[in-house]
Amino acid sequence: MNNKILGIIATSVATISGAVISAPAQAQTSEPAGLANSVDVQIYVSPTLYLRTFKTVNLTITGKDLGATDRDATGETTGDTPIPVTRPTGFGGTAGGDRSAIKKNVKELFAVFGANGTQVTVTAKVDSAASTLTNSADNTTAEMTAITLTNATGTISANRPLVGGADLTFDLTDATAGTYTGGKVIIEAKGTL
Repeated sequence: MNNKILGIIATSVATISGAVISAPAQAQTSEPAGLANSVDVQIYVSPTLYLRTFKTVNLTITGKDLGATDRDATGETTGDTPIPVTRPTGFGGTAGGDRSAIKKNVKELFAVFGANGTQVTVTAKVDSAASTLTNSADNTTAEMTAITLTNATGTISANRPLVGGADLTFDLTDATAGTYTGGKVIIEAKGTL
């Protein structure tokens, strides 16, 4: 009887082994067949630019910038005639009465270098966190209200960068004579081929 049971077990093992060995290849793996696809990849390398600006713009606003007169000649004297001492009209920037939009030009403020043929656009804005300039002597303030660029777009050549300037606009309504500091502008250059 033991021989009979051993014979049944041996036959079963042989049958199972034969079935595993003779089974098709796909039946021996539980993973599905893989799929593949070719994907195109493209990149755009933007033109390399180099922006040069001045670290500081130091402007002097004169009485003439404010619309004031700085001299006149009145009448004549025989040597004994007293000179008039009434305050001149327009002295101190009161001519026209409006000091809210005083413009000063900066002939060259930036230069942009890059590859030959690069189309460049330069933009500028007053830094909103640094638009107020302060006179430390008396704490009066002046506001920088605008910056307008000149020659802000163009094509860079192999030997010549794009060079441009700016007009800065100030509100000096509350300003007195003295040095005002603390203003900033932001210059940005972008290029395409």
